[in-house]
Amino acid sequence: MDKKVVGMGCVIVALTAAVMVQGTMIAGRMEAGPTEEVQKGFVLSGSVSANGKISDPENAQRIQGNLSYIQSIIDEYYLYDSNETDQETGIYKGFLGGLGDPYSAYYTPAEYENMMQKSKGEYSGIGAVLTQDPDTMLISVVRVYEDSPAEAGGLMPGDIIMKVDGEDISQMELSDAVMLIKGEEHTKVMLEVYRKDSYDRKTAEITRENIELPTLTYRMMEDKIGYIYIASWEEVTTAQYIRAMEDLEQQGMEALVVDLRDNPGGVFTTVCQILDYMVEDGETLVYTLTKKGEKTEMKGGDGHAFRKPLAVIVNGNSASASEIFAGGIQDFEAGTIVGTTTYGKGIVQRFITLGNHAAMKLTVSEYYLPSGVCIHKKGITPDVEVELSEELRSKVSIAPEEDNQLAKAIEVLKEELRRNQSAL
Repeated sequence: MDKKVVGMGCVIVALTAAVMVQGTMIAGRMEAGPTEEVQKGFVLSGSVSANGKISDPENAQRIQGNLSYIQSIIDEYYLYDSNETDQETGIYKGFLGGLGDPYSAYYTPAEYENMMQKSKGEYSGIGAVLTQDPDTMLISVVRVYEDSPAEAGGLMPGDIIMKVDGEDISQMELSDAVMLIKGEEHTKVMLEVYRKDSYDRKTAEITRENIELPTLTYRMMEDKIGYIYIASWEEVTTAQYIRAMEDLEQQGMEALVVDLRDNPGGVFTTVCQILDYMVEDGETLVYTLTKKGEKTEMKGGDGHAFRKPLAVIVNGNSASASEIFAGGIQDFEAGTIVGTTTYGKGIVQRFITLGNHAAMKLTVSEYYLPSGVCIHKKGITPDVEVELSEELRSKVSIAPEEDNQLAKAIEVLKEELRRNQSAL
């Protein structure tokens, strides 16, 4: 048997053996060909043994044989030279893709390094936040940062990215698409987008720049009401959040708005640390359950709690770690949740590094709010429901004075401040 082919088959069997359990927790046309010949040589899944595991010798042998046969057809008929590295990567990506879980994926060493760099709050790209619909796999723009290359290139929230430098990404895994869009500083990337409101396809040439994005921004508003917007939950977010809180407290903050709109989630331990900072010690902040029933509880105990009026703004793009924070605040009655029902991602992923410096992201557990509720595919219903005004949904930047969801959160806080003053 061809040594090249044997190697391709064996990589599947050896995949698990290379795993080092460490990492961070955290959604053409077919032409006629030799159909009859292929059918004779290919062994379909009808011969799968009882448990269907690839680790079973019978199944491993069958898959290796099928890969060998496919390779022989490629060698015989494929018009172009094949890239063995790309083929091997494709096996791993397809293997994880076969789980049918949009949140589990294989990352090449370069992709994994890029993911880990995200926590530094600095990268070379276009300055836009993307999301992927788990059903359609379409990738769309959630947020465009002010003064970013994306804004200069005319991208808007809601734009669906169809192609990157001519390559179709409509069914591509989000992390792969992001890798195509990012690149060296001062280089250009061509995006073809579909704009839903005008039903038009538009092309944008965007020059990549070094994007320095703090994971949050904050300010003091009128009536001594503090405001913190958290864009994502990264390893650096805890320190940034505490600094923001301390600064607002020094300015005399009497109430606080935490804005989690369009925040897709992030590092599990980070959101637990920040939730701990906001609620009383000794409480179970969140707990997780594995498929084996293993329970892990995260408890508060940092010696700090926020005891002033609090409002948390969420929307349909507030997911995962954002839902842990909002759900915890709601369960502890530590604040009022304002906005629209959240995304509904109640599962936890973990990055597991592999021996070749690659990694896989794998869904490993469900998380449960302090009340014992799992919000997966359900989301969190706000205490005060209010939709963002229609005319504001496609804007890159929304002025505070026109933000009706923020206005409602402020109204809620002012009413609570009035009640507290009356009680005195």
